[in-house]
Amino acid sequence: MLMIASFIVSNLRSVPDFKVEVNRPQPVVISRRSDRSHSDIKLRVTVYAIVENRGGSGDVVVYFDMMQDGNTYTRTKIVTLEPTESKELEVTFDEVSRLGGQIEYSVRAEAK
Repeated sequence: MLMIASFIVSNLRSVPDFKVEVNRPQPVVISRRSDRSHSDIKLRVTVYAIVENRGGSGDVVVYFDMMQDGNTYTRTKIVTLEPTESKELEVTFDEVSRLGGQIEYSVRAEAK
């Protein structure tokens, strides 16, 4: 009996470490652009982005930031992407003003 227990313990030591790797999404913003429309003083800016997944399937959070005159406005979208899938997303900002100064925007994506 002692011999069997010794054999089991020594064989457990020879088993390699068990590792679990999770293949999470690896989103990349591959394209971004914006369009503007206006009426009098009010301005609407629509930001478009194409996000590509270079990892495993899962949820991705896409952040759209619009900056003008020291103010930052943020919109987020959550999408599910399969490996190698791309999606075009869009958001519209109507907080900006034609008289408010230069407008800048950015788009970033990360796995949820």
